[in-house]
Amino acid sequence: VEEIVTMTFASLFVHDFIGYVAENHTGKRNLILLSCYVNALSAAYGLCILAGWCPLFLCDQGFSVSPLRFLMYFFTTPAMILMVHLLSTNNNTQLALALLANSFMVLAGL
Repeated sequence: VEEIVTMTFASLFVHDFIGYVAENHTGKRNLILLSCYVNALSAAYGLCILAGWCPLFLCDQGFSVSPLRFLMYFFTTPAMILMVHLLSTNNNTQLALALLANSFMVLAGL
């Protein structure tokens, strides 16, 4: 299953990168670049898992937890929040609160 997910993110990265190169509008290019960033990090995480470079810890509930996944969330979820901010009419205060809430959410997941 992890192979399929990794290939999906890698394919999305290639697709978005081609769109980034072909796009002329600066605003759209910024959104596409953020999407490239998220997909590249997600694909890299999958490759690390497949290569065995990332430790996995088994929890009491029987599922595995990866510290690298939570580190990745600190970089990818703010980018997704920024994408939503760029597409909406929210002000910078709302963006800062959303990013702060995101940080607390990721920390609570640890």
